[in-house]
Amino acid sequence: MSWITRFLASALPLSALSQQFPPPSLFSIADIPNLSDKVIMVTGGNTGIGYAICSALLKHDATVYLTSRSEERGKEAVAKLKGETGNEAILLQLDTSDLSSVQSAASDFLKREDHLDVLFENAGVCVFDLGSQTRGAVDLTFATNVLGHSYLDKLLLPALENTLKITGHKARIVITSTVGLKGAPQPNGIDFSTLMVSDPTRAAREKLGGLGLYSQSKMVSHYISSCPLRVEYRATPLTFVTSLHPGGVQSGAFKHAPPSIKWIVDLAVRVFFHPAEQGALTPLYAGVSPETADAGGRHFVPWAREATAALDKRALNEETQELSANWMAERIEDDRARL
Repeated sequence: MSWITRFLASALPLSALSQQFPPPSLFSIADIPNLSDKVIMVTGGNTGIGYAICSALLKHDATVYLTSRSEERGKEAVAKLKGETGNEAILLQLDTSDLSSVQSAASDFLKREDHLDVLFENAGVCVFDLGSQTRGAVDLTFATNVLGHSYLDKLLLPALENTLKITGHKARIVITSTVGLKGAPQPNGIDFSTLMVSDPTRAAREKLGGLGLYSQSKMVSHYISSCPLRVEYRATPLTFVTSLHPGGVQSGAFKHAPPSIKWIVDLAVRVFFHPAEQGALTPLYAGVSPETADAGGRHFVPWAREATAALDKRALNEETQELSANWMAERIEDDRARL
């Protein structure tokens, strides 16, 4: 089987097939260095890939800030991790779809720490209810997967910038995307009319459907990592890396699938998808391996391989990148005005 996966990785390195059935990883949890001097945040760290990332980091003595939308589930995860690793993560209640929650969590972190070595932007969801929205009427999938993380970046920028000054090494932001971004709308990977929930946008949103909206959100995540275009990052010593596709992994991303297809989704996940611990390898490689210390703007695929190119060339369109960044900046300002 391994020769087949190696052949796929060589002949079709960016194909969905190669990423669903990747060759054996050359990187393992055992390759992670001692992290006792590292401060690391993992969004959505209470479950799935995020939980597996936190577990590996704690086993290597990192100071880990675990964020969870639910405080109760976050506390349960922290207790379970302590039992497994002997080390205790620090819980931050954070709902990335709610910018006031993002602001509160960032403020709490900045009161405790003067720098941040690695930010794993792992939290994500695929919402099939096309009416789901934030208080600002932003599509809930996009808000959770992209907009909230963009605001978190901005708020944590002082700590990220301080990392080089304090430690002598660059901070890393690891953005989790997916091979599913190939399902984003043509021609540019984003239809701005679908990002807001309203009667006039209903037809366009229904055309994309829940999976299309999810793919679109992951395409924009790829935009962010493909080019450091946002003004606040142009002159900063940050390293951007993207775990483009952590692999077909057993996670809760599709827990909101409608009953009519949920049984099919659940069956496919059980049969064809990999354990969360396996899915954590690529983000961990991008985030804490010495081999990727200068991996800014590069992309990774399972298991712990650097991609030969962007997963989708549409993500390299600088005009669309800038339009996306400006759209998000406007939504953030609109939301802050309502606080």
